Formats: sequence, C-alpha cells, structure tokens
Amino acid sequence: MSQVRQRGHQRVREALLQRGHEGSRKGKQWQQALQLLRDLEVAFRPDAISYNAAISACGRAGEWQSALLLLEELEFANCQPDVISYNAAISACEKGHHWPSALSLFSEMGAQQLQRSIVTFSATISACEKGDQWPQALHLLAQLDSEGLHANTVTYNAALSAIGRGLEWQRALEILNLMDESFVRKDVISLNAAISSCEGPGRWQLAEALLRELPEQQLHPTVVTYSAVISALAKAGLWQRAKSLLTEMRSLQLAGNEVTYAAAISACQLGGEWQQALSFLEELSQRQRADRTVYNAVLSVISTAALWQRAVGMLGEFQDANFAVDIFSYSTAISACEKRQEWEVALHLFREAEASSLQCNTITYNSLLSALEKGEQWEKALVFLQRLLVGLVEATVITYSAVISACEKGQQWQQAMQLLMTMAAVSLTPNVVTYTAAIAACSAARRWELALKVLEQMQSTGLPGNFMTYDVALYACDVGGRWLQTLLLLADLAKGSCEVLVERQISAQG
Repeated sequence: MSQVRQRGHQRVREALLQRGHEGSRKGKQWQQALQLLRDLEVAFRPDAISYNAAISACGRAGEWQSALLLLEELEFANCQPDVISYNAAISACEKGHHWPSALSLFSEMGAQQLQRSIVTFSATISACEKGDQWPQALHLLAQLDSEGLHANTVTYNAALSAIGRGLEWQRALEILNLMDESFVRKDVISLNAAISSCEGPGRWQLAEALLRELPEQQLHPTVVTYSAVISALAKAGLWQRAKSLLTEMRSLQLAGNEVTYAAAISACQLGGEWQQALSFLEELSQRQRADRTVYNAVLSVISTAALWQRAVGMLGEFQDANFAVDIFSYSTAISACEKRQEWEVALHLFREAEASSLQCNTITYNSLLSALEKGEQWEKALVFLQRLLVGLVEATVITYSAVISACEKGQQWQQAMQLLMTMAAVSLTPNVVTYTAAIAACSAARRWELALKVLEQMQSTGLPGNFMTYDVALYACDVGGRWLQTLLLLADLAKGSCEVLVERQISAQG
C-alpha cells in the first residue's frame, strides 16, 4: 500500500510541477495545479513537495493570494514549510506586485529560524523593486553579509532595478563599483538598470557614458539600453542626440519599439519641435503600429507648440487608429486650446471627455479654468470650480489662481477676495500669481486699502513680488490719490532692485 501511495504522490507531483512550469505561458494552469492538489487530498495526504509545486504554479501566474493560502494550509496539513515553500510564496508576491507580503514572509522565515538563501533575498529585493521600495531593497542587500551570503548578479540586478525606478543614480554607481570589488560580473541588465537611474534631470551625460561602457564590458546594448538613454535625453530636450541614437540603433540592427520612440518624441517637447515629433511617429509607423503612449507623446509636443487645431485633429487620429482617447489626451488638447485662448473649443473638449465617461482630473480642470480665464469667462470659471469641488477632485493653487484671475478680468473683486480667503480655509498657500490677481481685482475696483492689505499679506509670507504685483499695487495708490503709499512702494521696489519699474512709475507721475 505504501508503494501505491508513493506512486500516487509521484504522479501528482510530476503533474503539479508540469503545471507550475507551464503557468507562466498559460494563465489557467495555476487553477489546474490547485485542482490536482485537491484531488491528491482526496486519495492521499499531500506532502510538502506537492504543496511547493502548487505554490510555484500560483507564483508564476502572479496569484499571490492563492500562494499565501496554500502556505498557510501547508502548516495545517502537518507539513512543515521549508525554504523552498517560502521562496515560492515570496516569488508569488513579487510577481503579484505585493511587496508588503513578501517582506512579511521574509521576516517570518527569520522568526522560524529558517536559513534564508540567496534566492530568498533576490526574490524579496525584486518584490521591493516592483513596489518602488528602493530603501528596503538596499537594506536587504546590506543584510546579506550578516547571514553569510554573497550577492550574485541576479541579486545586484534586482537592487539596481529598484534604485533605477527611484532615480537614485549615485547609489546605482556605488552598486556597480561594489560588483567590481566583489568580482561579480555585470551584465547588460545591470547597466540598463543603472542607466534608468539617470533618467532624472541633468543626468544624460552619465547615461551616455554608461552606454559607452558596455563594449568595454564585452556586452551588447539592447533596445532597453537605448530606450533608457533616450529617456534621459528627453528630460533635457536633446532631440538631436536622441535622433542620432536611433540612427546608431539601426546600424546595430536594433529596431526601436514604442518605448524608444515615445522617449524620442518627448525629447522634442521642451523646444516644441512638433515637426520632428511627427517625423519620429512616421518612422515608427512604417515598421509597426504605434500605440497610444506614442500618440500621447506627440500630442504633448503639439500642445507645447500651442497648435490647438493639430491637437484636436490628433484626437481624431486616435479614433482612426482604434485607440480610446484617455483623459491625458483630452487634458493635453485642452491645454493646447488654452494657450491660444480658444476657450470655447476647450469647453467643448471637456464636455466631450465627460460624455465619454472619462473622469476629469485636476489637470483637466486646471487647463479648462485657465482657458476660461484667458477668455474672460469668470462666471463659467466659478461654475466649473464648484463642479470640481463637488466632484471631490483635488483643487490646487493653480486652480484657484486661474479662477481669481478670471474674476479680476471680470471686475469681480468680491469674488476674488472670497476665493483668496477660501484658499486659507482649505490649507492652500497662494503664490505670487494668486496674490497679484487679487491685488489687481481690488485695484480695478479702486479698493486701494484692500489692495495694499493683500500686498502686506503676501509680503508677510516671505514671497517676493514681481513687476506685475507692484505695478497693480501702485495703480491702486494712483487712482486713490495715495501719494505717500506710492512713495513707500517705490522705496520697497528700490530695495528689491526693480529699477526698471521704478523709473517707469516716476515717469508716469511726471
């Protein structure tokens, strides 16, 4: 009977392991693995190996909750979980993007005095990387020595990937140096992750230097490598260098993908190089179908160039390409209309987005409110501000500044002041633009006392006024015949080295 039981165990184990290996290719295999385990429970008492195989199958499918339930069930089945059990469960949490559970299992292993392996550390660090928890990843890496373990390439790469997502380029370089000191070979994944950490502003030179280091390490750059470097160039608006790298990729028989071209197109945004952005789009489209990310990148460049008609046309191209226009697309197109004071078109697009059951966010509202402000539509601005607040969309300083400016242009000083007070009530700190608009509203209404009071309030916060701020405050004093206040403001301006405006004001008073 024991031989029959053993043969039964063996057959189910083999089936479970097969399902586990296939789990990454077929999404339903993990469910079949669980069913096999349940069948095993009916005929035999499953052992730890069978449970481990089922946990691995769940892990490959990213079903971390099922993996954790199996781990717990393993204990109730009088089968002691081992290192393999925990490693499989941690890997499931990593693939399921649930880093807190991975860390909890890691700690639980220590509490149960299970010897954690390099696989344990690597999987847990990878889970931290998926959750953007780079400090935790570094802490785990530093803990290896205390457990008598040595990091390998996989472990270092997991930590580098976590750091890359956090744009911690200095720490990435430290780890690369540590790999050299530990005689651990770097691979292309190591350098790709380090390059990704350079995607923050002003680090494109380092990204290019790391790219040139690949041949020295006898490594070949991949599409991911070039995409990361081009992303770093995009932050600096260096579209010419991005174009040069695309040419270099072609010479190496590397075909850029959507990520590569979206980055190259984004490099055109800083300078509003919309024609080059369209050229990049055409280049990609000749080889493959561009995705929505690429189209949105082009739309952003067009919006920066204030080409509102092209921006609206791009929304039509989205539909022609069978892409659903998302809220980012609408917000970007509305922003293009705002730059050209096309408030009616902006309003139409906003309503179109709502009709498409899209949730308008803070950026969408701010773009519309700025368009309404430039179109001197203060009543509509107030209506949409109220809709924003009722809809529980987060209002920002930009939100209130746009509406206060709209009220100033509509000569609605009371509304402007009410909004300024509301900002304090909701813990929003006005900026120079906000204060200047409120002062201008009071000045236009010949409320010079109130205008100066707002100016004093701004100064008490430590914000330095700009030319426009003092210009509208001086106007309030002029229309009120308050020459003493005018002189005091001029003296204040002189202290701030605003000589141009001082001369202009003195000349005007003749």
